[in-house]
Amino acid sequence: MGTVVYGTYHFTKLMGYFGNPEQCSICGRTYKKAVVKDTRWGHLDYIPLLPMGTKYILGCPICADDKPIDKKTAQSVMNDPNPGCQQELKPYIKYDKAAKYREFDIKDVLTGEEICVASDITKSQAKDIAKIRGFKKVETINI
Repeated sequence: MGTVVYGTYHFTKLMGYFGNPEQCSICGRTYKKAVVKDTRWGHLDYIPLLPMGTKYILGCPICADDKPIDKKTAQSVMNDPNPGCQQELKPYIKYDKAAKYREFDIKDVLTGEEICVASDITKSQAKDIAKIRGFKKVETINI
């Protein structure tokens, strides 16, 4: 007889950056707020079977200072006709294999600014940082 594994799993998706740029009270950076959709599923043997709820999160795309918002508020934020300025952020991980050192960075593609989000982190922590912000693919750069 085999072992049955059950529990919950979160799937996150970055819906985009919306509204006018605002200065974050935590990191002091001025960017549009990110809307992230977080769906929780019940799984059996790691196969998602039962949707257990969805929440939306509005927050700073750099430091992840965020707050949960309801679906109606999220839709109104995402349907705001005022596009404001353009914003394109690209996450990546710098990895120094010799020193076993990882750093999670976000590059503002339009300005060229590189922002260190976290340093001296493990591979698992880097994945968690990407997941919290709703990033699906994060490039690793060997330095």
